[in-house]
Amino acid sequence: MSYLINLTPHELRIHYSDKVLVLPPSGEVARVGTVRTSTFSMAEGIPLSFYKYTEITGLPDPDGRTTYVVSGMVESAAGPGRLDVVSPGDLIRNEMGKPIGCEGLKKSL
Repeated sequence: MSYLINLTPHELRIHYSDKVLVLPPSGEVARVGTVRTSTFSMAEGIPLSFYKYTEITGLPDPDGRTTYVVSGMVESAAGPGRLDVVSPGDLIRNEMGKPIGCEGLKKSL
């Protein structure tokens, strides 16, 4: 049996196969740090900064049974080797433009 744990601060509404899975936040949030590596000026003197990911916090080690749903930024930083780490799929909006959920889950390559 596999478990989905929501490590975002928000309730997720995952739409799939004409169903909606409501996944409440677990109370724990996975985050990734960043560090600015350099900055230079673009056109008009607008600064452009380059960042790289640093340590991920709040993400448990793999246990073979659990899939962790995290932000896209954390999922990207975790890399393709962490098959137990996914992020919300494409955003779904209602007719007023308000986000109402996501289309499944996704994994970066």
